[in-house]
Amino acid sequence: MNSRILFYALAFAALSACGGGSNDAADNGGVVAPPVTPPVTVVNTQPVAQAGPTQSVVVGSVVTLDASTSSDANGDALTYKWVMSSKPVTSAAALDSLSAVKPTFTADVAGTYMATLQVNDGKISSELSSVTITASVANAPPVANAGHAMTIVAGMGIMLDGSASSDANGDILTYKWSLVSKPAGSTARIVDANSVRPYVDVDLPGAYELSLVVNDGKVDSAPAFVTTTAVVGNVRPLANAGVAQNVLKGSTVILDGSASSDANGDALTYYWTLTYRPVGSTATLSSATLVNPSFIADKAGTYVATLRVWDAARMSDSMSVTITATSTNAAPVANAGVDQRVQASAYGVTLDGRGSSDADGDNLSYKWTFISVPANSMLQPFPGEWDRSQTVSRFWANVPGTYVVSLVVNDGTVDSAPSTATIIATASSTNVEPRANAGIDQFVAPGTTVRLTGLGSTDVEHDVLTYRWQLRSKPAGSAAVLSSLTAAQPTFFADMAGSYVATLIVNDGSENSREDNMAVTATPNLLNLYQVQDNGAGPVDTKAGLPYLANATVHKSCSGSCAANFTVDTFKVAAAGTSFMITHVTAVDSTGKVVPAIVGLVSGQVIPAGSSATFSLVSPKTNSATAKLTYKFFVAETGQSFVYNADFTSN
Repeated sequence: MNSRILFYALAFAALSACGGGSNDAADNGGVVAPPVTPPVTVVNTQPVAQAGPTQSVVVGSVVTLDASTSSDANGDALTYKWVMSSKPVTSAAALDSLSAVKPTFTADVAGTYMATLQVNDGKISSELSSVTITASVANAPPVANAGHAMTIVAGMGIMLDGSASSDANGDILTYKWSLVSKPAGSTARIVDANSVRPYVDVDLPGAYELSLVVNDGKVDSAPAFVTTTAVVGNVRPLANAGVAQNVLKGSTVILDGSASSDANGDALTYYWTLTYRPVGSTATLSSATLVNPSFIADKAGTYVATLRVWDAARMSDSMSVTITATSTNAAPVANAGVDQRVQASAYGVTLDGRGSSDADGDNLSYKWTFISVPANSMLQPFPGEWDRSQTVSRFWANVPGTYVVSLVVNDGTVDSAPSTATIIATASSTNVEPRANAGIDQFVAPGTTVRLTGLGSTDVEHDVLTYRWQLRSKPAGSAAVLSSLTAAQPTFFADMAGSYVATLIVNDGSENSREDNMAVTATPNLLNLYQVQDNGAGPVDTKAGLPYLANATVHKSCSGSCAANFTVDTFKVAAAGTSFMITHVTAVDSTGKVVPAIVGLVSGQVIPAGSSATFSLVSPKTNSATAKLTYKFFVAETGQSFVYNADFTSN
């Protein structure tokens, strides 16, 4: 082929040299010269490296990289060049080959690894391609620690302590305490069973076995057990203030404390207080110490009488009774609850009529009615009226659409006006409904601006939450309104004494939470808490408020001649409007290193109206060890608590 081309080329040159140039066959002896074809030049294309997809593995796994999807447009054979471009600081990981298509390495520690690839087609190299591999530690179950066994006197309280529970992965733990066994007849229960340090009121002699299970967000621990033995001692008496009463305005109300009792058979002394009465009432008790004192209900409204009994050694918890005085029957008010957004066929819808009310305090009956349902709902066969008499009822929103339900309540005399709620059922999805948290109940003085907070609300997918508040109830005559229905922390002005109930529902963009309620009690009768601090010029009281919860880290030291105890902190309680009794005063060290105490406050201590009591939280020296201290007490009349947790060290 090449010789033929050369022949023609030489012939063409010879002709040109002879002055020939004609293409006429006759001029060339009858031979026609073929056209000349230039040689083809192939352009090499840069190959493309592909280091493979991102991977997530468990520490200790063998990771296989994959460059098999790398390519070359010219179809040239590729060579591979791998580099371990980054890895955790303490890792010794290395590729088993730097030139294989699928090299491997062992992810020996937790963290992020990056491998980089470059390929070559024999002429030029590709751009770099990297892949990231994330190695995480396999989850280890947490370990529950329920604390150490204790022996106490029956009738006292104990503070459990699960703070020594642990998780090898450092995950945050949640706590679940259970009362496994208790003496026959005991009514003991766990208060704050989902806290790290709950409280148990041990009422009878015998053994109390408790269990603790902790969860790290993934798996439960094995249960841990602890036994507390209660020995015979003086048992706190039980106050019984009698049954609730409904009376007409102007009636003489006779209270009855005769059902109060003492397990030791001790004689009882009675202490009555009229802790709440309607605005403008001048009602007073005929006696504070009789078994059956009386008073005149001079105004329509609610009266609350509180009884404590004393057995010459211990004071009972308080017991209250409510007396409602009315003039004429008032129609009840129905409340069908808030509108809801749910997933069809996923959850039962709860209809809640507990917000319904009757100004006369009459017992209510409930009648739920479906106004409308989706056309293809299984509720369609029901003839419009879906009769349910429960305060709280449920139905299944089996198909997407809008369900409208009505509630009418009756006080035994007259029906209320209907109240409606709309439930929108959406198609099922994998979204988990958020959880609303309207905050803790509050006690304030009338005339206080109350701040609500929904910031404790949660969503497991961490979706942005929107808020919907409702001031469900307030005292008759109150003009209180929320500053915002959609803010995370709205406020309202508690313009009158009485009870205010706020309801919160949150939405994660897909569905509503279930509602959460909180109550605000405005009363001129308050036990105020102050923290007492020395600013160098003398003690200064800073209002802290009840309920009170503190988690502190405290270090104390001294040189030379030192007192036996250090003062961890100092507080003062001051009673306004009425007397208050302090109960369940406890101070414990969960590590058992020291015996702390509350000095200046004891169980059963009464703080008279207009007076105060200063108390100190004290602890012996810890000799540089860390003691985990918990100081705690309750207010009998309000149920408010004081809890001060401290990691305390001293020389």
